[in-house]
Amino acid sequence: MTLWSYPSPSAFREFVVRFSFSVRVLVVVVMLLAAVIVGLVAGLLAHLDGARVPACIMRGGASAGTMMTVLVVVMVALGVLA
Repeated sequence: MTLWSYPSPSAFREFVVRFSFSVRVLVVVVMLLAAVIVGLVAGLLAHLDGARVPACIMRGGASAGTMMTVLVVVMVALGVLA
């Protein structure tokens, strides 16, 4: 017998919080706004660096898409969007 043991997986199921649909939609909207802000800042920084307008748009879009992907992965891992 050990001094400690792992709890059974069923013990954790009672602590899972289920979010309503409206809360999930709100989380997705906030994530989308955060991604757009990051994209705008990345595009602005690219413009200040001397890049042409199409390159600024592409850098901003790429960073916004990357930010949205990271946020979705984090929210799914936390169980908010599961």
